[in-house]
Amino acid sequence: MKLVRVIAVAGLALGAAPQLHAVPLDGSTSTICLVSGGLNSCASVAVSVAGSVLTATVTNEGGDLTYLMPSFGFFYTGTSTASALTLAPSPQTNGGNRWVNGNEFGLQSPGPTGGTWLGIAGRCTGPAPCTGENRLQTGESITLTFNITGSLTGTESNIFFAFRGQNWNNGGSFKCYEGAPNSTPEGSTCEPPDTTVPEPATMMLLATGLVGMGGATVLRRRKQKNQA
Repeated sequence: MKLVRVIAVAGLALGAAPQLHAVPLDGSTSTICLVSGGLNSCASVAVSVAGSVLTATVTNEGGDLTYLMPSFGFFYTGTSTASALTLAPSPQTNGGNRWVNGNEFGLQSPGPTGGTWLGIAGRCTGPAPCTGENRLQTGESITLTFNITGSLTGTESNIFFAFRGQNWNNGGSFKCYEGAPNSTPEGSTCEPPDTTVPEPATMMLLATGLVGMGGATVLRRRKQKNQA
């Protein structure tokens, strides 16, 4: 019984939930996944800031359930309104896709609880120069530049990423707001992929349990042999 408890505790530690994190502004890549019914749909974003210009490279990473990405954005947690991001110029063309600045694209409403939008970029539709529906497919990336109004200094830990998916799970759609409780569909979460590395103490605990199982098996076989 003790051995079973040891293994159960170790298993819980190994399956610890991933921690949310803000979007880094140093050019490193951050991956966020919409998790629904145990299946994920992911996007990655790399953001760098130079003076009053923010450059974002966003990639549709696919996942267990593939999708098309029509829009993405950045928002604050809390109530700060010190800065804003405006896609400039708008529209921008990258890899055959045209994207425009806006506050629609299915992300603005309902929006993250307690969050203030910094900026949203979405597919460009309608008359020229916006023609066709531009949505990122699995593996496709787009690099866009935003003008910064105000300063992002001191707010880096409160900036989060959001993206929308369409043609998902047999034609449905979703909204993934990192760090906010109201991603859709209901019951889904928006979080980094689980890359938890077990702590050394946890690994030792698991190893001790496995060794104990092996030792108990050997002793039982010896006892059965002696009784034969």
